[in-house]
Amino acid sequence: MKRQLLITLSVLAFTGIGTAQDIWLGTSQTDSNGKNFYTLSKNGTVMQTHHDANNSYEMTNMIAVRNGDVYYLNHLMPVGSDPMQQRTEVRIQSGDDNTAVFNCPADQGIHLKDLAFESGDIYACGSFHGSDDLDYAYITKNGEVFYQSEQNSYYCDMHGITVCEGDVFTCGGRSFTAGASDETSFYPQVWKNGSPLAVANDNHGVAYDIAIYGPEIFVCGKVFIGGVWKGALWITTSDGAHPLVMMDVVSNDESVCKSLTFDGGNVYVSYEVNGIESGVWKCNVGNYTPAKHFTYSAHCASCGNIVANSHGIYTTADDEAKYFLNGEAVDTPIEAPIHKIAVHCPRQNTVCELPFKETFETNDDATFRWEDWFTYDYDNSNSGYKSYWHRVDYSGNEEYAVMHGYGATMQGGDLCSPAIRIPSDMYAKLGFLTLVEYPEYYEDGGSSVWIIEDDGTPLTNDNYSDFPKTEIWSMDNVIGTLDPNSWNRVEIDLSEYKGKTIRVVFRYEGKDAHKWFIDEVEVWRDSYDVLEENASAAMFVYPNPATGSISIDGFGTASEVRIYNVIGELVKVVDAKPNQEIGISELAAGVYMLRCGNTTLRFVKTL
Repeated sequence: MKRQLLITLSVLAFTGIGTAQDIWLGTSQTDSNGKNFYTLSKNGTVMQTHHDANNSYEMTNMIAVRNGDVYYLNHLMPVGSDPMQQRTEVRIQSGDDNTAVFNCPADQGIHLKDLAFESGDIYACGSFHGSDDLDYAYITKNGEVFYQSEQNSYYCDMHGITVCEGDVFTCGGRSFTAGASDETSFYPQVWKNGSPLAVANDNHGVAYDIAIYGPEIFVCGKVFIGGVWKGALWITTSDGAHPLVMMDVVSNDESVCKSLTFDGGNVYVSYEVNGIESGVWKCNVGNYTPAKHFTYSAHCASCGNIVANSHGIYTTADDEAKYFLNGEAVDTPIEAPIHKIAVHCPRQNTVCELPFKETFETNDDATFRWEDWFTYDYDNSNSGYKSYWHRVDYSGNEEYAVMHGYGATMQGGDLCSPAIRIPSDMYAKLGFLTLVEYPEYYEDGGSSVWIIEDDGTPLTNDNYSDFPKTEIWSMDNVIGTLDPNSWNRVEIDLSEYKGKTIRVVFRYEGKDAHKWFIDEVEVWRDSYDVLEENASAAMFVYPNPATGSISIDGFGTASEVRIYNVIGELVKVVDAKPNQEIGISELAAGVYMLRCGNTTLRFVKTL
């Protein structure tokens, strides 16, 4: 990443994916009798098929959650029945087992379209079919009615749902003309706990998906302008103080925006235009200017749902037997159009060897992924604030860091690294970039760095507080020396953890406008270790410092020589004889470690 002023303070499955993650896909097909059915697959293997002679089936949404289990909406429409007989059930695929979590009541014509989770509760939204042959808004929580709109002759349907700190936000379309059921009479609307929160009443339209980021709510769908449906993105706030404002349309041609998601402070929207173009629209939270991020029209001209994580952006196309990663097609063994995708990244419990590196970027060369870090909150996040650890596009140019945001009251949360093993014959250092916004709101005894000595037990919310933690750095000691609102480099000695496996914990404590950003976390072999070895080594390197070449004296036969930079990256390997010149002109100026047999030597490369 490109950073501002740095002040040094001493004190990483499925096809096309480099690291382990599970790709869940939902297909949609029609049999020879005209009945709809679908399959649910995991990494190319069909796990479940919903198909029989009495029903048509539709998967309306799915989402991967705890421990790799997948919850999804299974909509049943009995063959030859009226709309009142349709119903939706929430199902779970756990390993090889597939069961219904709950069913919607029969004979009410309930059609659920989206699913959300919070604190173990399952929410879903959609519509029920009224006795007047119109659809009305419906929300369920754990199978019980959470909200059901009044049958008042005004068509109302919910398509998207998200839950934030107990508040349920939904979006959809509502008619303000009695008896009208055509979408050209609808207006896009957002509800909070079933009550209208914001409506875009300047143009007719429908909202299909919703996501909340801090106090802001983003909604995508389509708007009817000049006799043409156009894909659109809207914004409002969770406090209801602002109307639903349209930010932009994706095209002036016939188009639609079907699904949206957040990652790293960016909202990504899947769109299609007039059957000739499809892709992803991106809007950075902060500059509020949507722009086309990439297209995949070379592969297809339709779009489905969208998922984003630190590997990239996953999308589906309603008419293709493949999915897309960052716009590039990924072939699958599934021979049916893929409508839904969910991606689960199991936390890796493997132990990392030195050097450890994490830059929180997308598809970077980090040792682990952002999904492998563990987060723990000591408090409930304040409604309308991002007061917990999350990955964020700090600059708006896809330069990522992690941040703990503020709240109106005192907030606290831990960000815990994967396990890192420090060999018994090696000293190590910890380094990271830190940026503090509004340090005047920093709380005494606040943000700090801690160490957990790992014993191989996976971290969970239930057992995290039981792990002993040792503080090794506190902002109390450096707050006056940090350059406010600029990136500062911190380095911490880990020599006392020689021979141990550790986890690095970043602990935030603050309130009001105080934010803490962390980036470029590294643990590497300390040069002090090399100096200690050099003191007792009969072998030596000369000249030192050197410009174009070096030689080694003190060993008797040809040997492999390996050269590392100061963060432990291997930069050169040669076979050398005693006193043979080894070219180093291609190396950048700096300190290097040279390993020959069991001896490590230190030398300096100069310009």
